[in-house]
Amino acid sequence: MFVKPAHGRKVRWPNTTRLLSEQGENVPNDLYWNRLIITGDVVIQDTPATILKVQQTSKSGKKENKDG
Repeated sequence: MFVKPAHGRKVRWPNTTRLLSEQGENVPNDLYWNRLIITGDVVIQDTPATILKVQQTSKSGKKENKDG
């Protein structure tokens, strides 16, 4: 799943000192990350690839409506 830190939060990967990227990262769907979601430390986001697909689909849909 793709998550990013909640506003104003800094979150570390388990067992490391590396911070989760502010832009978000793919993380495993496990107890650690689910607990951080429940406590509000991280938020689930659509992946950039998913957002891009939705935007492309919307644009192609608009083009069809203009032509039709």
